[in-house]
Amino acid sequence: MTVKTLAVFRKEAIDTLRDGRSIFAIFVFPFLLYPAMLLFISWMHMKEAEEAKVVNVVNVGERGVGVVGSITDSTISTGDQASIGK
Repeated sequence: MTVKTLAVFRKEAIDTLRDGRSIFAIFVFPFLLYPAMLLFISWMHMKEAEEAKVVNVVNVGERGVGVVGSITDSTISTGDQASIGK
């Protein structure tokens, strides 16, 4: 870096630190915004998790019982049937 580059950088840094809005945008606003965003996102996640716990059960009637029974019978192997009977 040359002397001129350092002089320009120093001048711009001093001008930036003099401006109150810049100080607010650089230091204060992120410390207020980021924790608020994290709290909001965690609140939304908890709300979504509570909604996911709710399960709607639909009574499918007699026809559905036979279908479900045949599906579970076909998925159980012979080794599993012995342990289920105990």
